[in-house]
Amino acid sequence: MEVTQETLQQVADIIAAESASRKMSEAAAARLRAQNDADRERKLDDKEFCRQFDTMLHDVGRMIILLRRISQDEKWDERHAWKVRRCLAMGWKISCPHDVVFFARLTPDEEKMSVDRFYREMTNNWPTPPREDGIKMVDCRAGKACKWITRRRPAQAPEGQFCSQICRQSFLAVQKRAKAGVSSSVN
Repeated sequence: MEVTQETLQQVADIIAAESASRKMSEAAAARLRAQNDADRERKLDDKEFCRQFDTMLHDVGRMIILLRRISQDEKWDERHAWKVRRCLAMGWKISCPHDVVFFARLTPDEEKMSVDRFYREMTNNWPTPPREDGIKMVDCRAGKACKWITRRRPAQAPEGQFCSQICRQSFLAVQKRAKAGVSSSVN
């Protein structure tokens, strides 16, 4: 098959006709530009929110007010605020306002708990905050027996310490049983 100038012109005309039919209308292009501008502005707002959130005090009262402003479809109480504070104490960071709402969600077990029991569990299991002042953070002293193990890794704690009171008590109980020669496994 021989390629002639006429054949090349026909192919170029077909390609031009197809691309002209696929072009976006001016109205559609304007809508897309407006949507991109709105997305860019929302990302900047989220970044500013995160910056201000990191600098504010994370007390219970402010957390409740913040949760009510972010998501008005739920009844937020002190338990949700404590849950956010716990996540922040574990070293989790937010990247958008809805991360705060995600941190505040209670598990089904936590929803069923009485308020007193919830506070007791929360204060007894409060994690050791990550240190940024030069204290070396390593895996919890309990190792694989850590109660806050995530992704097969024990929680972080200062070198030689446990990550929480529950973890410490559980580890010491297992060691005590091992010294006494009692098997901790159930057959």
